[in-house]
Amino acid sequence: MRTFTIVFILMRISCSKITAAARVIPFAGILILPAALANAPSAVAGPVELAALDSKDANTPPVIQGGVLIGRIQRRLGEIGLYTGPADGVNGPETAAAIRAYQKQTRQPVDGRATRSLLDHLNSAAQQAKRLRRRLEDIKDRQIEAARKALNTDPRIRELLENSRAGDAIGKSPSALSVCPDPITSTCLIQEALLATRAVKKTELRDWALLRLAGARALEGNVLAALGIAVRISDARMVMNAMARIAKAQALGGRLDLALDTTAAIPDYRLRAEAYLSIAKNQSAADDGAAVRDTLVRALSATRNISDTRYQVPLMIRAAAMQANGGYGDDAKRNIAAALTLAKKSRFSMDRDRILSHVASAQARLGLIPDALETTAAIQLPQYSSQALSLVAGFQALDGSVIKALATVEAIQEAHLRATTLANIAVAQTRAGDVDGGGRTLDNALKEMEGVRPGYSFDYAQSVVAEAASELNQWPKAIKLAARVDDGLLRVRAMWNISESQIRIGNPDTARRAKAKSTETARSIKNGLERSWALSDIALGWQAANNPAKALSTLNEALREARTLRSSWYRARALTRVAETLTALTGSFVQTVDGKSTRLGNRGTFCIVCQP
Repeated sequence: MRTFTIVFILMRISCSKITAAARVIPFAGILILPAALANAPSAVAGPVELAALDSKDANTPPVIQGGVLIGRIQRRLGEIGLYTGPADGVNGPETAAAIRAYQKQTRQPVDGRATRSLLDHLNSAAQQAKRLRRRLEDIKDRQIEAARKALNTDPRIRELLENSRAGDAIGKSPSALSVCPDPITSTCLIQEALLATRAVKKTELRDWALLRLAGARALEGNVLAALGIAVRISDARMVMNAMARIAKAQALGGRLDLALDTTAAIPDYRLRAEAYLSIAKNQSAADDGAAVRDTLVRALSATRNISDTRYQVPLMIRAAAMQANGGYGDDAKRNIAAALTLAKKSRFSMDRDRILSHVASAQARLGLIPDALETTAAIQLPQYSSQALSLVAGFQALDGSVIKALATVEAIQEAHLRATTLANIAVAQTRAGDVDGGGRTLDNALKEMEGVRPGYSFDYAQSVVAEAASELNQWPKAIKLAARVDDGLLRVRAMWNISESQIRIGNPDTARRAKAKSTETARSIKNGLERSWALSDIALGWQAANNPAKALSTLNEALREARTLRSSWYRARALTRVAETLTALTGSFVQTVDGKSTRLGNRGTFCIVCQP
């Protein structure tokens, strides 16, 4: 079974187009290494240098022999991240624990003993993993070359990228500028982030930072400068990704015709379809139904050229949801039926179940509950059936069918999804006037939380339950539950959402306290990047609350945190996030001076950090 897993991964990557590989490659090592470890033979010939360990030379003390063996085992375990201590040749508790973890992962008898056969197993697994990594790197190189050729094939793209190199104002600025002067702008912050990016040594990380910076520059409205950043990206696949982000930014800024032109030039069909869907979303917000339908036709045309159903079907489902919202229910149903046909043709159970989960969710959104339940019944893997059932139950509750919703919850096998679904049902009951029923359902959600293991799933479920408690006007319980969320960003958002719900139910005092706790939580996050990110989130929250002074002071704090980060990779990401947030703020607020109000555009300026 493990050998099949490796072959399966390699076959899927080799046969898929650029769109599939763009996401498979970064995570392939996670999937491959355990498989390689499990298939390593337990007794194969080791390297020549270890021959002395098998000798019976009476002059070699057994303690020294054992120390060398253990040291090599420690190094191998360290290479795969199971051992973090020194390779000192001492079989202490940490070494024994790492050995037991390895034995458990590779389905060997778990005894924690450092033996020659264990080292042979580690050596063989390392060799297999190395060969597989080499194969994946070769595939990655071929895909990047294919992407580069695709970009160069279209004369429009060649001309666009060449012009962007000439028009790249960012990057031609003095390299000595390490901190923006006052008054500060998002453009200057992007320059500051770009300088930090130059110090990132790993090409992959630098490319990701440049990708985000290109999107941030596009949000300001300067597409040429955004493309000027994009052409610095080494991986041609990510250049396409940058083009998609630029198109989305154009759509977000209301430049829909330009967004359509940019999207049409994207060679990657998956990215092209995603960009079209973003444009359709903005057209829908502008209440342009005819344009939405036309853009969705373009999106679906692009999806038909995607060979991998794992990416094709979710895009079809998103298009169907927009069709339904726009009043084109028949079109939506046809798309869902086509997606269902594709799911049934999939040869791999995991892919089929994932696709069926998307289909069932779409059917539930359209109110086709019996169809959604029938589709869910065909799903074999519990994680996917649970996701679909959770959505079905949620829509049943919104339609007032609480008894049916609670019955659907009973079929959900994942404890964290049972808890979140019950919390959502409790809110629906309360808003419908059944406060007592909502309270009982919330109590059941709390009981389900007792069976959820610690980790991100627990944190997410706990945050949802906490927000539900606030909706039920159980303020002390809501804050107590939110405080138990270990993930810093989730805890900050839970506290903020609690404050919003308190405003909705008419408790402004507790809402202010919840906002204060949210900010306090953000400041207490240990990771500096997450701390800056959380403060940027809160700044956007103050923007939505129409409090520009609070928004800007909080963003000021996020910027100070970003500038303290010693890692160039972290600093570039945090500065980019602050620049994106500043663009959002200056595009939304009205500045009042001497009684006159002026709406600030995307190029607005604020003195966030005023030098003394």
